[in-house]
Amino acid sequence: MRVDRYKRHTFYALFWTVGLFALFKLLLFANYASGFRMVQQDALVRYQLERIALPDPVHTLLVGDSSLGNAVSAPLFSAVTGRPALSLALTGSFGVQGSVNMALRAMQHHPEIRNVVFFQTLDIFQRRSGTWPYATVDPWCPQTWRSIAVSDGVTAIDVLAGYLQFVTDLGHLRHGMTDMTPELSAGTLYTEQADSRFNNGGRTLGVKNWITGTPRERVVQALDEFAAYCAARGVRCIFVFGPMHEEVIAHSAGYVREVWRLLNKTRHLTVVPELFPLSADRLGDSEDHVAPEFQAETTRQYARRLDQFLLP
Repeated sequence: MRVDRYKRHTFYALFWTVGLFALFKLLLFANYASGFRMVQQDALVRYQLERIALPDPVHTLLVGDSSLGNAVSAPLFSAVTGRPALSLALTGSFGVQGSVNMALRAMQHHPEIRNVVFFQTLDIFQRRSGTWPYATVDPWCPQTWRSIAVSDGVTAIDVLAGYLQFVTDLGHLRHGMTDMTPELSAGTLYTEQADSRFNNGGRTLGVKNWITGTPRERVVQALDEFAAYCAARGVRCIFVFGPMHEEVIAHSAGYVREVWRLLNKTRHLTVVPELFPLSADRLGDSEDHVAPEFQAETTRQYARRLDQFLLP
């Protein structure tokens, strides 16, 4: 009798656990389908939106993913280039659309912006671009860019995968931002990196790290369309790749070759024509994250390289 009761309780516990999880995912999917944005639930997005509203002048806007957030210090970039810069780095899960979204918002609030620099990780053009509702569905965002999610062939599985990543990223953000509000408000920090890093032997490379997919031409075209949008307003739109582990670059030659082919076809986008390989001893907790102790050096490297492309 006791065994039967135990089995029954176990069944009920499993039933409610699976049922609640399924309901949660169903509500998230309905949220995506209805276009309701979840910006308020993401600490990093909230923080960057607050920084857009600051009155400080912005000459050069840096948008992108964590390869930007970990590699570049906006205050030091400003000092080296002699132009006030604002970095609105998100994560790669937002895709190029998240960067476009941030750029549009910043340009509306700061008409003085002269340069928008897209600073993206190497594999960004092979990622599904519609798994984040607030990165793609936005009333401020022209239909041209909102339509990428449809043309990119996003499936329900992609959406659910995106939300699983969402939960993971929130945990990482909470870990990185706890009790750090004053420093974050100063705009000098990004999210904290994990303890296991390439430069301390905690992370290693494998075949799973090689980039072997096909870049999505539609996303490259959308960037070029946004560059045309910028040009019509006297703003230069620049694209540069973030740093990447040198071994990943070496084993991703086919993908890299196709990306350059697509980028060279753009008409309005100013492309920095090189990659930025880094050895393992300079990388942090990901193959495209600069270790914090090398951020200043990397910032100067990017600032000097980009300076020739920036409008005065």
